[in-house]
Amino acid sequence: ARDQFDDQSEQLDTAVELLEVLPALLGSEGDRDYFVAFTTPAEARGAGGFMGNYAILSASGGSIEMTEFGRTGELNDRVEPGSRLDLPADWAERWARYGFDNGPNQTVGVEPWSNVMLSPDFPSTGAVISELWEASGGDPVDGALYIDPFVLEALLEFTGPIQVGVGEPWETTLTPQNTADFLLFDQYLIEETADRVDLLEDVAMQVVTELLDSSIPSPTVLADRFGPLVDARRLQVWMTDVDEQRFFERVDAHGGMPAVAASDGVYVAINNAGANKLDAFLDRSIEYRAEFDPVDAVVRGTIDITLRNDAPAEGLPDGVIGNYVGDPIGTNRMFVTVYTGARTERIFVDGEEIGGEPASEVGWYSIQVPVVIPSGEERTLTVETEGQLVVLSGESGMPEIAPRYELVVGTQP
Repeated sequence: ARDQFDDQSEQLDTAVELLEVLPALLGSEGDRDYFVAFTTPAEARGAGGFMGNYAILSASGGSIEMTEFGRTGELNDRVEPGSRLDLPADWAERWARYGFDNGPNQTVGVEPWSNVMLSPDFPSTGAVISELWEASGGDPVDGALYIDPFVLEALLEFTGPIQVGVGEPWETTLTPQNTADFLLFDQYLIEETADRVDLLEDVAMQVVTELLDSSIPSPTVLADRFGPLVDARRLQVWMTDVDEQRFFERVDAHGGMPAVAASDGVYVAINNAGANKLDAFLDRSIEYRAEFDPVDAVVRGTIDITLRNDAPAEGLPDGVIGNYVGDPIGTNRMFVTVYTGARTERIFVDGEEIGGEPASEVGWYSIQVPVVIPSGEERTLTVETEGQLVVLSGESGMPEIAPRYELVVGTQP
């Protein structure tokens, strides 16, 4: 009963805080524009999934309308030649070469929007989206939202069912019970890529349009329904206003990687490297074993990441189970980035030691390796770490050993 009371109290506090910031978010103090990224984890990105469609939501005087909607490919074509981006420093060091500074004279390269979700740290990604949107001819935005099929499914509870593919063989009624499965799996039975892309656009547009024509639920209802989606990082929010961003940080909706200072940590992020939709068939398990010496605060850890590819080698369109690098059909090719609190010492794939690409991001150590898994097979990635857990003293500012062991675990949607 106490736990239930605490949960209800927390939801009420969140609702009260939301009421305090909501008027400004809805344009009571000036017009607002928000970039909305519609993503799918069927093609994994560090933030969760590939952005296939986008929208601009404009708020003014308490009302919201969708003022623009389009596809990621259209945004890639709109990037102004010679554009330079002011990127977050560690984000740029880690990800900029994937389309953001690999053009002539370190200008924006080709198809940057396709890779805008590479990082698992959404506050950094939000800043990149803002920069890239202006480089694509857009006006400055006041924030960015990340949503995936499970969020669209939840929104249907407020809009009611929608019809897609009317008059086509794949005509379907989407409901709060079947939308996520349809978007992750069933849509890929549609043979023509163009038809499937049109359908995804239709789904996103209908949901947003119906939602804007509906009454907004009470803050307590919103907190209750979307709280689990926020916890699972399926709904992430970034705001340019510092105070508003602090609110979303307090309710853990900002999508940022958790702080790992003075702690050990594990966070595994996968980025699809085959330009297909196989990650809906990827089974992943992570086991972490750590030994901690309390005398000198040294931690030694072993992370075993087992990845199984259950994608079929036939029966689905090439755009789903094919690839552009010549792998056999159904092969899942990916970059696996393992974030840790202690530095990586060695890394293995199926027991064979390999080299990795070390880096750091928002206070985490990281190591990235390519992994290729044929249809029906699995790979085990083993990472050995070692390091001293230290904390900066408030008085001297000098590093001191951590008084106890703590573990931070992050989750990719």
